[in-house]
Amino acid sequence: MKNERDTMESPAEKNPLKVQIGMCCSRGIEAKTAASLAFMIGYTTAKVRNGLHLSMKIKHTTILPQGRQNLMEETITEGCDFLLMLDSDMVFPADTLLRLLNPCLMDNRDAVGAVYCTRRGSFCSTGMRDEGKHLILHPRRDKGQIPVHSLGLGVFLVRCSSVAKLPKPWFNFSYDESKPHADRWTGEDFWFCDLLRASGVQIFCDADLSREVQHIGETEYKTQDIRK
Repeated sequence: MKNERDTMESPAEKNPLKVQIGMCCSRGIEAKTAASLAFMIGYTTAKVRNGLHLSMKIKHTTILPQGRQNLMEETITEGCDFLLMLDSDMVFPADTLLRLLNPCLMDNRDAVGAVYCTRRGSFCSTGMRDEGKHLILHPRRDKGQIPVHSLGLGVFLVRCSSVAKLPKPWFNFSYDESKPHADRWTGEDFWFCDLLRASGVQIFCDADLSREVQHIGETEYKTQDIRK
């Protein structure tokens, strides 16, 4: 019996896909991230032998919105169908790409990613279930892909055609002085998610995958470590 995670092989053969894997980093790539990436590429190419073209691009930058913007623009210019954004300090399973790509192909979704724990001691979620409400996965209720308000972009797959129509810049910081001091700055990830939602794109979080993703800090923080 074919595993559900591998069911994209047939559609990929009928409609060849170009998927770019992209990273932005100011330093190097963590060793565990490099290992995760190697295992993922090996697993994906073994499962989907034809009809899927994988490429990779790394942007070294200290200005993250600029790096993500350039990465996304170049990916679209190169005619890719999807961009898988990965941060250089993430640990993820070998079948990550197929698990994110499947709902995009089977259910025509445009944006699917994982939620993970911040890598500092606050143990916060990097996603929002609704505006103003952090995404904390319920151990029994949250299964499969669930609709969310926003996600961090550390493990995030997006359909390029959905991004191409958005107003630029696609990635930026924002500042709102009306908010509490600690919440005034918003990162480029939530800026991007806001643009997607405004254009009618529903963002989904793969809850099962999220439980297997780790964020490298002083230790590998797991989704289960989130406290708020």
